Amino acid sequence: PYCFSVLVQQNRLHMPSLQEGILALQNEAEVEEFLSAILSTSEKEGVNNRWLAASMLNEGYTQRQVARSLKISVATVSRAAKLIRGKETFLSKLIGRVGTR
Repeated sequence: PYCFSVLVQQNRLHMPSLQEGILALQNEAEVEEFLSAILSTSEKEGVNNRWLAASMLNEGYTQRQVARSLKISVATVSRAAKLIRGKETFLSKLIGRVGTR
């Protein structure tokens, strides 16, 4: 185990990064399978709720409306709101890109 970690740290043994793994996914079914494999059910639910909350906030819903609609706390919605502050944030742009398909 020690030798293996030293090789990885010294870049002598290439281990694919998470980003490389995500980029290798080829369709929505593979994304779903990947997320189910790497995240627990509650983690997946939390990520999904943040995505939905951010999407709803981006559409102009209030934090209280989002919390009520998704049955999540206002604190969770507030965390999502921080991710989309301003229309130039990465997440806002991504939500816009997905929404235009």
